[in-house]
Parts: sequence; structure tokens; C-alpha cells
Amino acid sequence: LATRLSRFRGGFAPSATSTSPLAHAMSEARAQLTVEMLSSPPFDMTLSSCGTVLASTGGGGWKGRDPFLHYYVLDDQSTDYLEGVTMDPGLSNVAHHIATDESRKLIFLADDDRIKSFSYAPNAAGKMPKRLPNVHTMNAQRTFGGPLVALPNGRIARAGTGVLAIWNLDELETHQAQPGLIGPGKLSLDNSARAEGCRDIEMSSGTAPHTTVALADAPRCTPAVLHLHAPTGHVLC
Repeated sequence: LATRLSRFRGGFAPSATSTSPLAHAMSEARAQLTVEMLSSPPFDMTLSSCGTVLASTGGGGWKGRDPFLHYYVLDDQSTDYLEGVTMDPGLSNVAHHIATDESRKLIFLADDDRIKSFSYAPNAAGKMPKRLPNVHTMNAQRTFGGPLVALPNGRIARAGTGVLAIWNLDELETHQAQPGLIGPGKLSLDNSARAEGCRDIEMSSGTAPHTTVALADAPRCTPAVLHLHAPTGHVLC
């Protein structure tokens, strides 16, 4: 198959020079949406699998040390403008990793110490609160500092070097059922970049992983991205 591409209006128009009936037409689709300005560019973004919510994480405030969760509910937007909500997730550092679980309507954010989940499910009145409720807090043990991936059957995994830590969501305490701190003791703030005495930090140490899985064929691998491939269920990194 021989194809000649000629430029037009910033895109490319295909022109097949072969007489083969297998020649394919090629086209380029473009779309643009306007969003409100954030205090800083996001470190990571995630789109839920059914396209319900687009969420990002980054740092704002003085010297960009305060974590933020910024999200857009895509079912409730105009055709060319996205209006989002920004909230402090209560982490001790800026979260560099984010993931979503559409089946459970959860957004997960992770800094070096912990993973926090937030629910974007409608409340009893059928509306989504602007400040999403914190559901779980998990302890990354300052060992599992890599990306997140939501796995089937209600599990969340986070990468370390040559290993994945896995939590079973159905076995975790929630902030709704447990009014106090989740996990043993209080969170240590010895590596926090936030201002001393910051009242926005939620102090739960979090639940330890339920299990770990070694990357047997890549013991020195430190994944930068994890992605669950559907429908095979393979995790790509």
C-alpha cells in the first residue's frame, strides 16, 4: 500500500496512489475544550473508564507544597467549557499519582506516605458534594511510592521496586464507619513539605497492604506507569 500525505489546514489529507482495494482512508480528528486556570500544571491525570470524571493532582499554595485534587464531572458540562472543583485531599505532601475506579466511584491519590480514596458517587439527595468525602486511607510504608492501578474485584495496587502492594477495598476501614484515625498511631510528619502545624493534614497513618506480589522477572523494575488492559486483565507497566 502506497499512500501520499499532503498537508492542509494544519492536518493531513491522504491520497492513495495504489490501485489495491485494501487502501485505507486516514483522517485526523481534533477537539478542544477550555478549562479554568489551575494554580500549577497537574502532575498526573486520570479519566474514569466510563468517562464520568476527569481528575488531576498537583501542588499549589506557597512554593507549590500544598496538594490538591482537581476534578471535572463530565456528565454535567457545557459542550466547550469544563468547570472543575479543587479541594485539599489532606495529604502531607503533594500527590504525584492518581487513579480511578469507575465501578466503585472512587478517586485514589497517593503521596510518598499514603493513598487516600475519595467518593464521587451521588449522595442521598442525588447530588455530588463539591468536597468529595474521604473514604479510605492506606499506608504506603514509604516503600511503595510508584503509580497506582485499580484492579478487578475491588483491589488497588501500588508499585515499589520489583514489587506491587495490594489492598482489598472491602476489607478496609472507612472514615464514615470509623470516626477516629485509621491505622496504628498518627502519621509522622518528619518528611512533610507542608507548613508546620498545617491543620489541613488528616493524621491517619493508614492501613498496611494486605499482600505484596513480586515482579519475579524484573526485580529491579521501578514502574513509572501502570495500566490495566481490558479485556485481558493484564497489567502493563
